[in-house]
Amino acid sequence: MNSSSFYAGPERPLLRIDAWEDLVAAVQAGALTETQWVELKAAPPAAASKANLELARDLASLSVDGGVLLIGVRDPGGTAQDLVGSDDPLDALKGRVDQVAGSTRIQPPLHLQLTAVRHPDDATRHVLLVAVPASPEAPHMVDERYWGRSATGKRPLRAARRPGAARAWSPVASGAATGLGAGSRRACRHAPRKRSCRCCR
Repeated sequence: MNSSSFYAGPERPLLRIDAWEDLVAAVQAGALTETQWVELKAAPPAAASKANLELARDLASLSVDGGVLLIGVRDPGGTAQDLVGSDDPLDALKGRVDQVAGSTRIQPPLHLQLTAVRHPDDATRHVLLVAVPASPEAPHMVDERYWGRSATGKRPLRAARRPGAARAWSPVASGAATGLGAGSRRACRHAPRKRSCRCCR
């Protein structure tokens, strides 16, 4: 298995996970608790619309700065017993996570990196590492709200600003395509936008 490294916070060591033993060492060192960059799930979300919506919010929130979702680790991960693992069929679990990330639930959709770490004594049990790269299109919208994270986990954002935009961004097709602010109806000829220009305001 290829090495997987994850940033867990400014005062924490880089998480390097190659095998189950690395997960055990991480929880025993106190490196696996929920932070702005880490989300933990003891069990996979139920195969239901409400659970998929919650999963979409988790993924969208991690896309702002980048982070990792670990499915099969109980929060707070402090002992080896918190590595409960998942016995859901791995291919089906990966498919569900990928489907939620690429569905219309998240706008714009996300691209993920999925890695499974298997239990050394139980081939049916695993922890799924869902790496969410920092997105240049963040923040992403779920259920008509933008999502980000704080030190204790995900939270809705009061207002969202697209990088380089002078006004709050709305994912309206014309605005997203032309780089105009929310509610703009005409194309702007200026790049970067000028505040003195009527079509830029």
